[in-house]
Amino acid sequence: MQNLIEFRHVDKSFEVDERQVPVLHDINLAIKPNSFVIIYGPSGSGKSTLLNIIMGLEPPTKGIVRIDGREIYTESTRARALYRSQNLGAIYQSMYWIKSLTVLQNVALPLSLSGKTRGESHRIALEKLKQVGMDAFAHYMPVLLSGGQQQRVAMARALVAEPTMIVADEPTGNLDSKTGDAAMNLLMNYHRSTGCTVILVTHNLEYLSLSKDRYYMQDGRLKLDTDIHTTEHVSRLVSQMRNRLDRGERGQVRDVS
Repeated sequence: MQNLIEFRHVDKSFEVDERQVPVLHDINLAIKPNSFVIIYGPSGSGKSTLLNIIMGLEPPTKGIVRIDGREIYTESTRARALYRSQNLGAIYQSMYWIKSLTVLQNVALPLSLSGKTRGESHRIALEKLKQVGMDAFAHYMPVLLSGGQQQRVAMARALVAEPTMIVADEPTGNLDSKTGDAAMNLLMNYHRSTGCTVILVTHNLEYLSLSKDRYYMQDGRLKLDTDIHTTEHVSRLVSQMRNRLDRGERGQVRDVS
């Protein structure tokens, strides 16, 4: 089976004050279609940069990136944008609403931008809102909803184009545990029912047991988590992170895998 996502020796640096600051180092990654992949690790380790490269938003400094068999960074910005609109849904920790639009209009917007009529866009958007239990709030302004309700709407917006891949960057970061678990259940159920590939970045180590395809990221380097479903491993990570917080440290968490 062909890989949906493939990175070969990918580096990424950013220019800051006329000097190059390395962020990703020699990333090699292969993700099959229909996978549920979890990437975790300390803040500042390069996880969001990795996701931006996957989404076609940030060209690598070095290396090869293939998405669905295409070397996307040999293509134009317009071609990458078209691919995103047709194949990819994104869920973020922050919602990024257009505040002048209703819930329904925000969810329908990706379809409208892709050329569908207003009526068709709204019909599909309402179906997706119903799927996540938010159709009764279609004509509300999104900023008036609770955090959990907004995350459900964000999920509807991510699903509205029937994507083959969903990228979720800390989707439960601003939610309490109960609401976060409900959002994760929606994501898992969608993955199971459609086979959509999901790439989840999370700080919540309780979610690691949701997948066997797990990667740990530290200092811009990615490694396969081989301690699959090992409670002791997860407990050590949680304990280590809590100890650093208790000491008031803000450095990066040391790899204990």
